[in-house]
Amino acid sequence: MSWQGVVNAILYSVQFEKELDNSVVDRIAYALLTEPLGTFTQEDEYRILTDGLAAGTPIPEVVSMPEGAAELREFLNRIVARMDAMRPWPSLPYHRLSADSVSAFKNAVPIARISTSVNDIEARISRGFYWGTDFGTFIPLKMKSGRVLGMFTPFWDDSDDLVLVTATDEPEPSAAIEELLSATRIDPAQVVPLSANDLEPFTER
Repeated sequence: MSWQGVVNAILYSVQFEKELDNSVVDRIAYALLTEPLGTFTQEDEYRILTDGLAAGTPIPEVVSMPEGAAELREFLNRIVARMDAMRPWPSLPYHRLSADSVSAFKNAVPIARISTSVNDIEARISRGFYWGTDFGTFIPLKMKSGRVLGMFTPFWDDSDDLVLVTATDEPEPSAAIEELLSATRIDPAQVVPLSANDLEPFTER
């Protein structure tokens, strides 16, 4: 995702607003800092916007907006200014890693079964899974602690449940599960830790 992707995402989320007033600016700045787009960090988003504005990069026209380019550029400048005013930015509990980080899970171990759908998890963590890959549908997350967790499906032959795996050496897998639950809105009732007898290298499945 680049300037075009970031700006399109912003405009898509405000296209039905009657006016791009300060309340809209506040909402978008807050969203960029608390739920970054794709695999971007907060700083990535900020730098893409500031660099694009400074360079006079054209406003993409994919999203139909009643405002002209000059008005939209001014709107984006106000978002950047609001992001600056919100420093220091909140520390995020996790962020989504790129799809090629799947290699980190080569020798990962399943630690829990999550009995729900991918769509439900996406809504509860406000992040999208990678779909249609050679590894199925999955999402890799780097947690605030530094541990790297992944949720994958399919894993069990008879179910679309997700398997939670850790790419970090975990003497106590329960700590990884607890961090995920405390950092997200995933329902604890849907998460069942796997016993020692269930644990096996992820690549063997």
